[in-house]
Amino acid sequence: MLFVALTGSHGTGKTTLLHSLEDRLMASGVATVRAEEIPRTICDTVGNPEFFRRGNNSLLKQTLILLGQASLECRLARTQNSICLCDRTILDHWAYTIALASDDPEFNACRLVFESFLRAHMSVYDLVFLLRPEFPPVDDGTRESDAAFQQSIDAIIIDKLEVWGIGARTLSGDVAKRTEDAVTPILEAYGKVTE
Repeated sequence: MLFVALTGSHGTGKTTLLHSLEDRLMASGVATVRAEEIPRTICDTVGNPEFFRRGNNSLLKQTLILLGQASLECRLARTQNSICLCDRTILDHWAYTIALASDDPEFNACRLVFESFLRAHMSVYDLVFLLRPEFPPVDDGTRESDAAFQQSIDAIIIDKLEVWGIGARTLSGDVAKRTEDAVTPILEAYGKVTE
């Protein structure tokens, strides 16, 4: 199993790229599985697309996302001879948690422990591709359109990638260019895993 993860703030094109990569890899004869975006899965489960909007969110809800991401990736790790495409990394969810709870004393008391677990979890991903904001986010009922908020999440992700020593490869341009730039390193890494 090769874990390929897309990281970045909301509205940067991760899901669109994931579908393009999935199509391209399957056309190359490579089996893929997909780690869907956990917040949307939870929103669908509770029947509320605004469940995680800033006015509705809480530290408990963010913890639910972190647990859901780790649980899903653990389950998918059992799949053999395939590539797992992750719509987000656990770091993405951590960035939103920091933005939500950084003024909360109880959160700050647990922050170092959280970060040690999450940093260790990042080693699950064999390849991480970073998508930076290149266009304004669109409010789709779940995702918010606040560009300043998008940029603040991007800054947290960039900081943590650097501090945690995660070697993410930045992708930019349209979907075709991003797909092309990602497919070669994915197939090279997959070849090494299956040798």
